[in-house]
Amino acid sequence: MTGHEKITTVGVVSGAVINIVLNFLLIPKWGIEGAAFATSISMIIWNVILVIWLYKKSGINSTVLGKTKTL
Repeated sequence: MTGHEKITTVGVVSGAVINIVLNFLLIPKWGIEGAAFATSISMIIWNVILVIWLYKKSGINSTVLGKTKTL
């Protein structure tokens, strides 16, 4: 709705690709724990990409530290 859907798509697709690759690498060795680890890492990367993009585009810090004052 803000016209920034393309960059959001890039973030989501990046997370999905990372998830697929990590699943391919980790599931054979660690099974369900490897799948859980791959999913958590890909979600972290996806969210970091979108947080950085949001801050660069709008100056909004959407993290929990967004309201803290810098020294």
